Amino acid sequence: MPSCNQFCNKVFLPDKERVEIKFAKKHKLNYVPINKLPKEKKSFGKVVKKIYIATCKKVYCQKKCDNKKEWLKSYTKKRKERLIKQGATSGCRDLMKEFPGYYTL
Repeated sequence: MPSCNQFCNKVFLPDKERVEIKFAKKHKLNYVPINKLPKEKKSFGKVVKKIYIATCKKVYCQKKCDNKKEWLKSYTKKRKERLIKQGATSGCRDLMKEFPGYYTL
């Protein structure tokens, strides 16, 4: 089974970038994926990636969440099982429920 760090890098990060691209297109913004940034902006890309990974770890990699529950009730059984199989260890926040207009484009 993959680790939570692997989950953040291989599942969450690409999905986050996909959502950012869709959001940018919908709102006529210019979003460049981290791995396609020009050389002079690579340090900015590292900062953005670090923030995305920190967000992932806060949501999916905690042993004990601030809300005292490992998984919120809003996660369906199927979704929870899929995330666990991919390497997540918790579901402290449900970003899809909190920001439906952003994550369900």
